[in-house]
Amino acid sequence: MIGESWKEVDFWVKVATIVNACAVLGVILLRFQIKAEHERGRREKAVDLLLAWNNSVKKETSSARKAVESFSFEQCQSLFNQEVFKVNKKQHKFILEIMNKEEKRAYKKLKEQKKQRKQEKQEKQEKRKEKNKDEFNDKENITLSEGEISKLRWLVLTYLNMLESILVAWQYSAANRKIIEAEFSFLFNDANGCNALSNFRKICGGPLGYPAIESFAAHIQLEKQKKLVNEGNVA
Repeated sequence: MIGESWKEVDFWVKVATIVNACAVLGVILLRFQIKAEHERGRREKAVDLLLAWNNSVKKETSSARKAVESFSFEQCQSLFNQEVFKVNKKQHKFILEIMNKEEKRAYKKLKEQKKQRKQEKQEKQEKRKEKNKDEFNDKENITLSEGEISKLRWLVLTYLNMLESILVAWQYSAANRKIIEAEFSFLFNDANGCNALSNFRKICGGPLGYPAIESFAAHIQLEKQKKLVNEGNVA
């Protein structure tokens, strides 16, 4: 009887061990499943953010970004404060692209009137343009109208606010970080003249105004440095 009792106890001990092992395995599998679901959710979030970004960025937004990225710190200050300032012809070409047809017609008319007055005043004077003329020469500079300044300012602030909202999701890992980095790092490529409106962001407070953008910019720069170091070690 005693032997049989011990056998029965041993049997139930083994059963309990198996049950416990299955329970532990179930917890582990559940953890992996939750992690996989969470990661899938973050990938889906990243895709949703990309779609929102693509829908928000129009041709005029891109033109506004290109113009302001070429602005000096002083020009960005004037833009932020909505003060009248001058731009060169190349910059103004981008700004014209953000204006509607009526605004373009008004500018064209004003330009023709100025040209006519100039011709009347300098009727006999030869007009020659040097190919290597300084773009920032006062004769080549154009004073922006209040309407141009107002619209340009609104476009770049809307652009930065949208970018900040997306990079907040990256900063707190609410969206897949690798996807966001792969899709948005080009906005911080100095080699291509892209700096995510660096000067204008400084006027807006830098890290205080757009903390997620500043964090992302620093991260991208650090990754570039790591890559250079690794390439140097391989060489």
